[in-house]
Amino acid sequence: MGQTHHGVVVDGQRYAYIISGQRGAYCSPPTSACFAFDFETQRFSELPSLPEGRYMPLVFLYEGRIHCISGSSFDRITPAKDHWSIAVSDGAATESEWRVEKSYDWARTHTASCLVGDQFYVLGGQMGDVPRIEGDPEYRCIFDTSEDTFFDEVFYIDLKTWEQVDCASMPLPVAHSEHGVFLSEGKIFVAGGVLGRDKMCDRTFVYDVETDEWCDNERLPYFMKAKVTALWKDRVFIIGGQRSMSQTDLRPGDVINSVWSMPYRQI
Repeated sequence: MGQTHHGVVVDGQRYAYIISGQRGAYCSPPTSACFAFDFETQRFSELPSLPEGRYMPLVFLYEGRIHCISGSSFDRITPAKDHWSIAVSDGAATESEWRVEKSYDWARTHTASCLVGDQFYVLGGQMGDVPRIEGDPEYRCIFDTSEDTFFDEVFYIDLKTWEQVDCASMPLPVAHSEHGVFLSEGKIFVAGGVLGRDKMCDRTFVYDVETDEWCDNERLPYFMKAKVTALWKDRVFIIGGQRSMSQTDLRPGDVINSVWSMPYRQI
């Protein structure tokens, strides 16, 4: 199973679906393998593999189908514009292979996204990543390559028509916030991420779906990326992630296992 850079979607009841991702350290190749996890039995089961492995694709579950859009291709840096879907029920696929769906003229990876009714929102993100050293058996990365492209663009896909609709841009171009997002009462919360390859972010933002407006909110306890953000009852939880070297050196530093929370009413 992909250990990092995988797409994850939860049905809100019993199952999580883990789609593709990277298996191994550094800049290891992606796997096309997909799985379901049963929260009740605490067991994994296999789903049909994607046609190709993807790094950090956008994944959502809509009307009984898992959709997998974009991400990065096998070399880790080439934008992927594919869109595949597969039908699932009770933690299992009801089809033997993924179906080709409508593709778009954009590509994103490490991007916050959120399903709101019949609208799938894409919020900021990036394109590009550090590549692997060609022929290196340990798949170590090359960090002195050109900077990735970061986006502040926001849009949604109308899932009834599959048309794309532009929205108000984010306050900053933020990426690596793919698991730092949740929806509550018509507002999308996005926490932290990166503003550049060597610049972490400690800000949180909220987007009002109805008014198409953004506002700033409380700061995170650290400049950090790759954390898991969740709303439980009346509290926001920030779990794990990678923090900056210090409060002034915003390059990636330690991977942490801390859990931090605050009342949601303060946001």
